[in-house]
Amino acid sequence: NTYEARNAPWNELYRRMAQIGVRMLRDHDSGLEAISWRMLEPEPGKLDSRHFNRIRKVLDENSIALMPILGRHHFIKERWRPELIGFPEWMIPRLTNVKKDPPTIMARARGRVWLCSDEDWRHYCTIAAELLRGKVQVCEIINEPNLYLSPEVYDMYLRSAREIFSRYAPEIKLIGFSVSSDHWTKVDKWLNRSLELGTLNSADIFSFHPYGSRQLSSEEPADENIAFFRKVLDGAGCGDMPVWNSELYYLSPKQPGRRHDHFTPDALIRRTLVDLGEGCGQSVSIHIISLWKRLLTPNQLAGECTHEMIPNENAVAANAFARLLEGAVPVKKYRFALGTVCYLFRRNGQLCAAIWNERSSYDLKIDLSPFRVLDLYGNEVCTPKLGMAPLYLFPKKDNDDFLDHLEAFQIAPRIPVHASSIGRQFGRKLFFGLSNLAENPVETKFRIGNRSGKAELESREERTAFLSLGEENHENHTATMHLSSGDEVSCAPMNIYVSRSLVAREKQSFRIQSPDGKMFADVQLHFSENGTKFNYRIVVHDGTDAGPLGRREAWESDCVELFCDPDPLNFTGDHPERYNKQVFRLFWLPRNGPGKKLKSINARFDKNQHSGVHSIKEKTYTVSGFFYVKNKAAGFGIKINDAENKNSKAVREAVWGDGKLFENRCLFPVIFAEDPADFIK
Repeated sequence: NTYEARNAPWNELYRRMAQIGVRMLRDHDSGLEAISWRMLEPEPGKLDSRHFNRIRKVLDENSIALMPILGRHHFIKERWRPELIGFPEWMIPRLTNVKKDPPTIMARARGRVWLCSDEDWRHYCTIAAELLRGKVQVCEIINEPNLYLSPEVYDMYLRSAREIFSRYAPEIKLIGFSVSSDHWTKVDKWLNRSLELGTLNSADIFSFHPYGSRQLSSEEPADENIAFFRKVLDGAGCGDMPVWNSELYYLSPKQPGRRHDHFTPDALIRRTLVDLGEGCGQSVSIHIISLWKRLLTPNQLAGECTHEMIPNENAVAANAFARLLEGAVPVKKYRFALGTVCYLFRRNGQLCAAIWNERSSYDLKIDLSPFRVLDLYGNEVCTPKLGMAPLYLFPKKDNDDFLDHLEAFQIAPRIPVHASSIGRQFGRKLFFGLSNLAENPVETKFRIGNRSGKAELESREERTAFLSLGEENHENHTATMHLSSGDEVSCAPMNIYVSRSLVAREKQSFRIQSPDGKMFADVQLHFSENGTKFNYRIVVHDGTDAGPLGRREAWESDCVELFCDPDPLNFTGDHPERYNKQVFRLFWLPRNGPGKKLKSINARFDKNQHSGVHSIKEKTYTVSGFFYVKNKAAGFGIKINDAENKNSKAVREAVWGDGKLFENRCLFPVIFAEDPADFIK
C-alpha cells in the first residue's frame, strides 16, 4: 500500500482538512480507494479490510464522513496500471469487452470498456455492504456511468447493488446516476432511457456533475440545470428524492494559459451557495488538491499542488463558509437587476443572506448599510462593493428588520449605459457593444486612453459601436473603458481581441498549408445578395487517404472543420466571446461514404445551404457552401486535418484562425462585405 506524502505524516492531511471545514470526503481521485475491490479481495475468497480500517480510523478521528464509490470507473481499460487500485488481478480474465459502444460513450473510452458479470458484481457488493454496515451513511454506485456504460448495464448494476445493500446494510442510502456533462456529453438521452427502465427505483439519492452548468452565468445556468433534474425526477414520480451535486472540479471557464482546474475562491463559494440555495443535499465542488498553496514553486497553480499543506485562498473561503452557513437551510432566492442574485437562508433561527453580481463589468450603486456585511473570507466590510465575490449579510437588529430591508433592496448602474465586456479590434478600429439600461433615451461618451467617441441610444437600445484607435495592437489585451452620462462617470475592464480580418468586396483567394508543406488548400470567399450571403469554396490538396472515420473523432481523420459565425459583431450577453445559438461548427469528411460526410456541433443551419464534399480525386477534394449573415460580416475559421491512413490519427493540419477556435468565437477571422465603419454608425 502507498500513501501520498506532503512533508508531514499522511494523517496530518485529514486533521487540516477538518480545520478548514471539510465534513465529507467523496472517495474519488482522493488517493484513498477505501473499498477498492483489489484491496478488499486480493485473492478469490481471501478478504483483507486493513486498508479500509486504517482510512476509516483517521477520518473518524477528524469527524469527516466517508462517501465511498462502489466500482468508481474501473470498467475503462486505459486506467489499468499497476499503481491504480481497480479490479483484482484474478478478475481481469473474467471480464468481457463491450463490442458495441453505447452512443453516449466518451471518445477515450471507445472500445476500452470491460464489464464484469452480474454474479461477480453482486459478490463485490456483498463484501462492500457487509464491511460498510454501521460505518457510513451513503454509498455512491459507479462514477459517471453515462460516459461509458449503456443505461441497460447501469440499471443491472444499480439494481443488484440495491438488492444486496437492502439485505446486508439497509440503513445505507445509495447515491445513483452521478450523470456528467463533462467531455461535451449531453445527458438527456441516457437519462430518459434510464427512466424507462425504472432505474430510479434503485436509488435513494440522485446525483449529477454539472460541468456544462458551472455557474449562474453559464450557457446553461446552474439553477436551471438543477431545476431540470428536479423536473425529471418529478415526472418519474420521485419528486421528493434528494438531489446532490457530487462532483465539480472545474468551477470557471477555461482561461488561456491555465489548466481547467484553476479557479478563484469566489467561483468556489458562488457555486456552493447556488447548491445550498437551490436545495441540493450536498455540494462537492472542490478537489482535495485545490486547498493548498505552493510556497516553493509559487508560479504553479493551486490545482497542481500535492506536496505542501499550506492552506490557500480556497481553503480560507471554504472555512468561512463552513463557519457562517453550516446547517443553514434555504428560504428564498432574489433576482435583482443587472445580474445580481441573493439567497436568503435561516441558520439556528437567524436569517442571513449571500449576495453577488454575475456580471463583473457593471459599476453598481448599492446601499448595504442596513446589514452587517462580511466578505467571502469572513472579514467585516465597512464600504462594500458588489461584484462577483459573494458578500454575506447578517441582521444589525432582528430578523424582521433584516427581511424588510432585503425586500426593499434596490440596485442601479452608476450610469444607465453599459459597454460590453469584450471588444474586437480590426486594424485601428475597435468594435464593441453599447446598451441603454434606462427607459429613456440617453447620450453617452466613451473613451479608451486618449481616444473617445459618443453615441445617442434609444430606450433599451443595444447596438454595436466603434472607436478609432491611435495605433494597431497585434496581441489580445485588456483596456479600461470609460463611460460618462450627465455628471456620472463609470469605468470597467474590456478584453480586446485583435482579430484577423479582410474586406471581400470582390472574390478573395488565398492559400493555407500545414507547417511541413505536405498538405495545403486553396480558399475562395465572397459575398452575394447585397452582403447578406457568405460563400466559400475550399480545394484541399491531400496526397494521402485516411479511409472511413471508424472509431476516430472527426478531427482525427481527413476532415475540413469550418467554424461559422453569422453575426461576429454581436456583443450581447454576459460572455459574448462564447459560442451562442447562432454559431455552428461543421466537419466535412471526404473519405466517408454517401450520407456520412457531414457532422456538426451546435448546428442551427439549413443543410441545403452546404453543397458538401465533391470533385473527390486521388489527391484533391473540394468543399463548398454558403450561409446567411448579419451586418455584412461573417466569422469564419478553417482547420483542415490530415491522417495518412485508416489506422492513423491526424498528423498535420492547416489552420486559418487564431488559437483554439473550438473554445472562443472571437478567435474566428472576420470577413466583411465592405469596410465596417461604413455601415456601423
